[in-house]
Amino acid sequence: MEASGQEDAPDEAETSKEGAEKPADTRKKAADKGKDSKKRAAKPAKDTKATDSDGGPAISPIANGVDAANSGNYTVAIRRLERALDSDQGFLAAYNLGVVAEKQGNLDEAQSHYESALQKDGTFTPALMNLVRLHLRRGDLSKADSVARRYAENHSQNMSHRAVQLEVMLAKEQYNDVVQQAKSILKRDERNVEAMVALATANYKMGRFELARAVLNRASELSPERPDLYFLFGLIAMENEETSKAIANFKEAIKYAPRFPEAHNNLGLLYDEASDYQAAAEEYQAAIDAYPEFAGAHLNLGNAYKNLSKPKKAEASFQRVLEIKGDHADAYFNLGILYLDASVPGMDKIPRLQKAIEMLNEYKRVSRGQLGEDDPADKYIQAARKQIDAEKQRKKMMRQMQKKQSGGDSSGDSGGDSSDESGDGSSQTQQNSSGTQEGTPQNGSGQDGSN
Repeated sequence: MEASGQEDAPDEAETSKEGAEKPADTRKKAADKGKDSKKRAAKPAKDTKATDSDGGPAISPIANGVDAANSGNYTVAIRRLERALDSDQGFLAAYNLGVVAEKQGNLDEAQSHYESALQKDGTFTPALMNLVRLHLRRGDLSKADSVARRYAENHSQNMSHRAVQLEVMLAKEQYNDVVQQAKSILKRDERNVEAMVALATANYKMGRFELARAVLNRASELSPERPDLYFLFGLIAMENEETSKAIANFKEAIKYAPRFPEAHNNLGLLYDEASDYQAAAEEYQAAIDAYPEFAGAHLNLGNAYKNLSKPKKAEASFQRVLEIKGDHADAYFNLGILYLDASVPGMDKIPRLQKAIEMLNEYKRVSRGQLGEDDPADKYIQAARKQIDAEKQRKKMMRQMQKKQSGGDSSGDSGGDSSDESGDGSSQTQQNSSGTQEGTPQNGSGQDGSN
């Protein structure tokens, strides 16, 4: 899914995969290709070997910086790359500084470095690709479009620049136009793998899986170690329900790009579907480690934790989604189901159910009339209210029983009521009654439990 400058791991969007509409239902996110994509920072462009005063073999500051970045030592990487900004390869140093900034989540700084790289060398397509993908990740389709168009027009003979425009067209879901433009590029540059990837992606999005696979086969002959090709093979296998092929392809993508968040995310989904929730959680966490702002991976990690009977961790993951994207409907939905369906340590039953109602109402609010007639939110809200009424009735009956046991003594009644309220408030973190579960949802999130 996410883009890479030199190693070309493509950007991928999140397409919602929703569980069965049952009281234990939760929403998941698959990483796919299309609009609203969340981009992976491009891996630093590799340079020739050189030496540096920070140690290591005799290689250039750029190559030394790339090595440091690939090993996760960003402080050293930045220092080394900054030394090369005024050299004849300053565009490459600026580009890789952008990659490092993006990996660290400093998107404004990354944008500035990519723009600097293009100012130094307007023909350097990896910087243009990452800049356009960065604008797309931030939801600024207009800016992405204007930047891609400007550089393509200023360098009209640069077919790779024209291929960058295809990224924007994919985000706009202009799949037929992508097919036409990609074919036009390939007529002039039949080995343009970027155009092949865009062509395959457009065909995949239009459901032409075999055609997409044929284009990818040709691209893999020209560039057999590109992780995005294996990723797209994996997406096609998922659509065809070829689970073993999908897993193998996502693993292959990760082999060539270990920090490929969308590949980790989709591999996690496949483990999730196989009810291997621990393995799924590990893959989602790997996606988050590579891309901390990956809201879909946080959402999926929350589902995995819920299925592992770790509701506090599930709660934290869903809340992290809302920190990243405050109007994320599925996060509100999943929090509502979590509070309805599982005992959460530190929360009494009635406040927990009230919180479930609050979250489900937020889900309805942010969905803004996009809900279908069969959306289950109102059903779950009604179920939560019934449980609140039942819990209040249970408490009332317990107080009446305590009064009878105390013999009607007024001082005893008062003390009994106070004790009951205190004791009930601290212990009522039980699971919901079986009436709130009607079966196991598609994503296996129906398990209750506490840490």
